[in-house]
Amino acid sequence: MVTSIAGTPGDGAKKSLSIAIRRQLASRGVAITGAVNGAHRVHAVVALGQASNGQQPVHIEWTVTDPVGKNLGNVEQFSEVREGPLDVGVWEIVAEQAAQGIAMLIPR
Repeated sequence: MVTSIAGTPGDGAKKSLSIAIRRQLASRGVAITGAVNGAHRVHAVVALGQASNGQQPVHIEWTVTDPVGKNLGNVEQFSEVREGPLDVGVWEIVAEQAAQGIAMLIPR
């Protein structure tokens, strides 16, 4: 269950990045659920740095917790993206890169 994504501009937190990470995790065999007891949870915090020379640094920390809230691990991403609005295409790439590490933290 992807519970929260904070710090993204535009619709990243509520739509684009959230949808992208769900799609990428599902493609790796992780069952995606809504608010359900007994589900592992994925949280993310996004921090955008100051743009320079047409590029903007992005740092995302993904945290995976078990059904009782125990931290199973983190996946951190550091990327440079084109300066300006972050669109769905960028979030899809970010999610694809993060999903492999996140999926490895979730027991099957």
